[in-house]
Amino acid sequence: HEVPLLTRYDATVNAMNGDVLLHRVNTSLLKTEIVASGQIAGTIGRKGKTTLLNVDVREGRIQDVLRLFVKSPQPPLNGITNFRATVRVPPEGRPFLEELDLRGGFGIDQAHFTNSQRQASVDDLSNKARGDPHDKSDKDDPENVISDLKGHVHLHEGIANFTDMSFNV
Repeated sequence: HEVPLLTRYDATVNAMNGDVLLHRVNTSLLKTEIVASGQIAGTIGRKGKTTLLNVDVREGRIQDVLRLFVKSPQPPLNGITNFRATVRVPPEGRPFLEELDLRGGFGIDQAHFTNSQRQASVDDLSNKARGDPHDKSDKDDPENVISDLKGHVHLHEGIANFTDMSFNV
């Protein structure tokens, strides 16, 4: 599915080879602002141009960002995110997610799963952590969320590997 983008940028184009140096790119992905810098440049002896970006999101919505990576109409997680990542997309002609190499650190606060069964499992974990495994009184409480979710991600050939994960319930 298509995700609308609104972009402003400051760039320099090399007229000799068509390489583009992106000094600053400000883009909006739904309700999330993304700031990036980097380049779209060729490599001697290789066909096409590789995109290399440093990407930064502050107080964005994880559901907006996840729309770039999931096929389902509803992203699996909602919440407020901050992240910083490096992105590399080589000119290999494969589908976007297979070419994308993303490495970065992230934080997500006020998170909750859009799948009610998955969220119910987290709610049960929270109840048990409070010492009452049978407490269902806050089942519909919007404050019942995952907080302080942090970690690192490496997305390569369509597979995301997470490390150094931590969170509170």
